[in-house]
Amino acid sequence: NRYGYAQWQTNFILALKSRAPKTITRVAKYLSTRITPGVGLAYVPSHDPEKTETGIRDVVLRLSESDDFDDLSGCVVRHSKVAKGQRNSADIVNSVRIECAEKIEGRNVVLLDDVITTGSAMRGCAKLLMDAGANDIRCVGIGQTVDQHDQTTPTSIRDIVKQSDRN
Repeated sequence: NRYGYAQWQTNFILALKSRAPKTITRVAKYLSTRITPGVGLAYVPSHDPEKTETGIRDVVLRLSESDDFDDLSGCVVRHSKVAKGQRNSADIVNSVRIECAEKIEGRNVVLLDDVITTGSAMRGCAKLLMDAGANDIRCVGIGQTVDQHDQTTPTSIRDIVKQSDRN
């Protein structure tokens, strides 16, 4: 495909997006061994505020079932629709709000997203969490699109976070 994924990777992400229970369990199990216990878990909401039930939300909820992680899934909320694939961090920030800021203040937060393309949604949500008083934010994308013709696409989530520091 145009993004350079093998078909199994594409199928895996599609299964996550369609909320397939086995995939939710698999992602949650994988992340549970790689995320420091005691952090709060939040996720980047869908571009459509009407779509609140998402696979990545299910992963956060599954992880939060244990006593190891705190559920912050209701804290980053999309209040107005943005065009799918929106690449402007300012538009992202203006379409999302933080609710329950008291749950975020002073916390270490892991922010999850199902697929990262440019990182603008991740950066925008991370900025809002920092503005709400988060102590530290770690960003995790389950998949990342890589356009073979676009040399500006970040090659790692670390590059996305570094870009966030510049914006």
